Amino acid sequence: MKKWYDAGVFPKGILGDNGINTLDSLFTEGKAAAVISGPWNMDPYKKAGIDYGVAELPTLPNGKHMSSYIGVKSWNVSSYSKNGDLAEKLIKFLSTEDNAETAFKETQEVPALKSLAESDAVKANIGAEAVAKQSQYAELTPTISAMNQVWDPANNAMSVIATGKQAPKAALDSAVKTIKSAIKANSNK
Repeated sequence: MKKWYDAGVFPKGILGDNGINTLDSLFTEGKAAAVISGPWNMDPYKKAGIDYGVAELPTLPNGKHMSSYIGVKSWNVSSYSKNGDLAEKLIKFLSTEDNAETAFKETQEVPALKSLAESDAVKANIGAEAVAKQSQYAELTPTISAMNQVWDPANNAMSVIATGKQAPKAALDSAVKTIKSAIKANSNK
C-alpha cells in the first residue's frame, strides 16, 4: 500500500474517516479509474450515470485469490419475543429459495443462499454475480463487539504508513498493540 501511495496510485485524500466519500467522489467525477468497494455502491454509481463493470478481486502473484470480508443480512428472532414460533415460521418462509430470489429481484441485495449464486437472476446482474464469485474467497466479517476496537487503529496505521510518518511494520505493530489493549479494557467492563 505504501508503494501505491508513494507512486500516486492512491490519492492522499482517501485517508481517514472521510476517505470513502472522497474515493466515491473521485470515481463518480471520472477522476479515479477504479475502486475496490462493495454492493452498497452499485446503485449510487448507477444513479450517477457511471458506466461501470464489476469483478471479484484479482488473483495474487502466489496464485491465491485475494480475500475480503463479507457481511450478510439475516433474520433473527429475539428470545424475548412473545410470538417466537410465529416469527420463526415467517423467517423460514422468507428464507426459501423462491422468496429469497424474489427479494433479490426487488432489492438487488445479493441473496445469502449459496444455491442462488448460480441462478439466472444473479448471473444477469453483473454486480451480484461478482459478489457471489468473491464470496467464495471471503471471510464473514466478525460480528463480535471486539471488532469495534479494530477499525480506528487499523485506519490510523494506514494513514501514518501512507504519509510516511511511520514505517509499515512499526505502524501495524502499534495498531495491534492498541487493538489488543482496547479489547482487553472493554472485556473487563
